Amino acid sequence: MNSKFVIVGLPGSGKSTVCGYILQNICKGKVAPVSTDKAVLQARQNHDFPVTKKYIENFEKNYGEKLDLEVFSLENDGAFIKKHGETAFRDFEEAVIIDMFENNKFKGKYPDLGGAAFMRENTRRAIKKNKYLSIYLKVSPEVIGDYLYKDYMESKAAGVVKRGNYTTCADDAAAEGRDVREALVEFSQKHRKERETIYEKADIVVYVNKKEEAANVAMEIMDAVKKHGEIERRGFYNMSLRKKKQSAK
Repeated sequence: MNSKFVIVGLPGSGKSTVCGYILQNICKGKVAPVSTDKAVLQARQNHDFPVTKKYIENFEKNYGEKLDLEVFSLENDGAFIKKHGETAFRDFEEAVIIDMFENNKFKGKYPDLGGAAFMRENTRRAIKKNKYLSIYLKVSPEVIGDYLYKDYMESKAAGVVKRGNYTTCADDAAAEGRDVREALVEFSQKHRKERETIYEKADIVVYVNKKEEAANVAMEIMDAVKKHGEIERRGFYNMSLRKKKQSAK
């Protein structure tokens, strides 16, 4: 399998788990993942980083309010989104990811993108420009709900923050006495409606409608990549054939 690929999809769709299986068992551990979520957090906490410095300097001009540096630097990105809005956060995320592509931070590695990263046109362009194959893992709401709730409960037990925006949603639901799993599914479905048409611009769409082992999903992805390659090769062959016929006239 071509190691230059990215798996995109909603938080809780199993992207990192499936990708981990592919990198370890199919790419034989030769390709290491680079988490853009971790890179964005590190950038938020390093105010001397050029991308961060520029963002902080221009924040008030761009968003019409002063940046709360304490909230900006927190591990939980949901707190930042709650305070300053999702657009402000995604602008910063995009700037960090584009900087990573431009400075070859993904060279020979796998870009482990956050759930919303693919929504930005500049990020999609960078993926194509760098010849990565994009794969949308389209997972049913029920399966995502199970994953999100399991992740949330495990994170709370471990005292760590995972999926900041979703953690904030779950914490709010728990504080208000609402069903946490239902709140997470509802929040995920809201994102699905907002993102579905963009996710489906990926080169390949793989459907997962029930809980499956990472190995099975990986095999489905491999089959889809193989078919995609055959279609591309056939398309290139037909295009070359047309050119030969035209030049022969």
